[in-house]
Amino acid sequence: MSGTAMLASGSILDHLEPRYAWHWPGFEVDLGAFNTWVEHRTGVNPDVTTHIVMLACAGFLVTMLFLVVAHRHALVPRGIRNFFEPVLLFIRDQMVYPWLGHHNGRVLLPYFWGVFFFILSCNLIGLLPAPFGITATGNFNVTGALAVMTLAVGIVGGMIKKGALGYWLGLVPPGVPVYLYPLILPIEIMGMLTKHAALMIRLFANMTAGHAILAVLAMWTSIAPSLLPIRAIQLGGSAAMVCFEVFIALVQAYIFTILSAIYISLSLAAEH
Repeated sequence: MSGTAMLASGSILDHLEPRYAWHWPGFEVDLGAFNTWVEHRTGVNPDVTTHIVMLACAGFLVTMLFLVVAHRHALVPRGIRNFFEPVLLFIRDQMVYPWLGHHNGRVLLPYFWGVFFFILSCNLIGLLPAPFGITATGNFNVTGALAVMTLAVGIVGGMIKKGALGYWLGLVPPGVPVYLYPLILPIEIMGMLTKHAALMIRLFANMTAGHAILAVLAMWTSIAPSLLPIRAIQLGGSAAMVCFEVFIALVQAYIFTILSAIYISLSLAAEH
């Protein structure tokens, strides 16, 4: 089953918020004690939570995946490369190149590959049994950092291509009188920031909503564990929601990646 099994004795907020208690089957790892131990020896509290642990797991998984795929280079792809190569080509040919063109797309392609698989890994890890079952992309800090990365890539890429002054002045639509620049430029900057804020909120909200529903279904068992109809509804609903969440995990990784490609292409476009 999914990571919802560990929710039967906890609250919904315990699942959606970062915790210092990392549950394993049969025991629990106290991350708070680890933070205190590091602070006593370095003077710095790393404030490691379950979300940070899941981010590390996702980063390790993606790194190993790309190392294995890159190492097993062959004229005819086989094994895991045969599975992932169509996905990589789809991201390149259907998501990146159509918006950024061949030159810019080729330069930035590793970023989009990394973003897609990192988000997908974070989303899917949240559906695994303990010690996983925690979705880091259900944290504003995580989705916010991802959105800021996309914003930074667009701004830096735009300034490299057009120059610092040319990029920022290029945010104002052509034909606007110079005396209106002090009014229009802040509006355009706010619009750019709003689009990336929506990128952050969209991923956070979708992942949080699905796991909140899974948590509610799991809580039903603790409310009425002896009622067979409630148990059947809980198990059936949880199974259906897990399948749906796998689909949502893929869709949200796709949406974040394609919107990132669109926003960065706007920064690199000649008229912006």
